[in-house]
Amino acid sequence: MKSKPFQVILIILIITLFLSKDSIFDTYIKKTNRYGISFINKHRKKHHLDLLDKNWKIDNKTNENFKIAWINENKSDRHRRIVIEYGFFGPKTETNIYENPKNKQRIYYSFYNYETNFEDYYYDQNYNGKIITFGFPEHVINRMINE
Repeated sequence: MKSKPFQVILIILIITLFLSKDSIFDTYIKKTNRYGISFINKHRKKHHLDLLDKNWKIDNKTNENFKIAWINENKSDRHRRIVIEYGFFGPKTETNIYENPKNKQRIYYSFYNYETNFEDYYYDQNYNGKIITFGFPEHVINRMINE
């Protein structure tokens, strides 16, 4: 009889540790190789996405539970950032952020859903302080990024 309250308290403590800010999940699990380059590249390869190279590093400042941001340390590459949201069994969605140094008024995005293989491409344009979002096919966005 006495072990039942102890088990409940232990379960609540474990859940709290995993879901709190700066939790064990953030510190020990997410930042290890389990969610590192080899882990995400395995899933990217399976979905025919470009693999991440050694220039991509986990951005420790902007991570949340089940969400990891990657930054590209190669300053000459226009592909600047990747934000991946995870479920319990692997990545769910990925947002890629691109910049064109010739057009600083625009930020380009691609969105990929690992569960449905859905892709979408768009960019945000700054018009006099207002951000307007435009969606385009992949080949148009790629041309804009590289113009």
